[in-house]
Amino acid sequence: MNWIKHITLFCLAAIAVSCGSSDSLEITVDIDGLGTQNVNLSYYTRSGFKTVSIPVIDGHLEYSYVSEETLLIEFTTANGRLIGHVVAKNGEKITAKFKLGDSSASSVKGNAVAKRLAEFCAANAAVIDSLDLEGLNQAIAKYVEAHPDDQVSTILMSRYYDATLDPDRAAELLSGIAAAARPASLAAGASELYNVGPDTVSLMPELSLYNKGDSLSKFAPKDSLGLLLAINAYDAAISRDSTVRMLNAIADSLKGYAQVVELLCAPDTAAWHALALEAKATYPVTWLPLGLASPAIRELNIKSLPTIVVADSCSNIVYQGASFDEAASYFNSKP
Repeated sequence: MNWIKHITLFCLAAIAVSCGSSDSLEITVDIDGLGTQNVNLSYYTRSGFKTVSIPVIDGHLEYSYVSEETLLIEFTTANGRLIGHVVAKNGEKITAKFKLGDSSASSVKGNAVAKRLAEFCAANAAVIDSLDLEGLNQAIAKYVEAHPDDQVSTILMSRYYDATLDPDRAAELLSGIAAAARPASLAAGASELYNVGPDTVSLMPELSLYNKGDSLSKFAPKDSLGLLLAINAYDAAISRDSTVRMLNAIADSLKGYAQVVELLCAPDTAAWHALALEAKATYPVTWLPLGLASPAIRELNIKSLPTIVVADSCSNIVYQGASFDEAASYFNSKP
């Protein structure tokens, strides 16, 4: 069930002007109606998902952090109520204002991205605050189609869009966003912060993933005696030889009765093609726009990379973790 059905939405704050120290990002937030209490800040970096608790005095907080990548940061109250979000990177100073229960009152001082995002929130406050999911989806779709080169489109799709209402439409909109407008760190952060599935997922859905011909291929555990899905991060600086060797060995041993598929979370098709063609894989190497944030795999509730998911022929997930040996052992134990 989508988080938007349970919590009040607040406007996203966005990237601020690069007028601060180049060594850190600096955030100042005033929250009308919060008072004095601790709030949680959650964000995703290359080293994983992080949450810190910091004090708010009379609705005011200040926070600084050093990061080489753009961060999507979520602010929540101690009891889990959403306050708002910022997107920031080193050298930027952000000043944001939120008001509990009124997303139209949210504001941020920043650059053109911040201005466009604030305008979207103000213009669509009615559907945001009333939890009108279809109305919000329509507003986002209109924005994304008109602004495929805008990071705001990526944030709105991964943050506000309810893909469960029309997964095909969501995939179409995501694939239309330019690679430069959907940095990998932002997409991964969205996936970590807004994944709404349970901690333990019991069934693997049918997967629609892009193949080397840039068309969609469907993979389903029920089409064989099972499916092993290896989801790996994109890193051009790290050799994939060992990963490919292990997956080739598993794929070769399972030929004829089970499937092995790799999903590479690359930032764009060019990067993915370079890695996919470079490696001599005997199994399908696939890709998705937005990586882990894509609706196509959101149900799997992937928390970190690499992750290997194994499902039997009834789509029951029998293994989810990071060990190739443990993943393969399910099939090795079958008669």
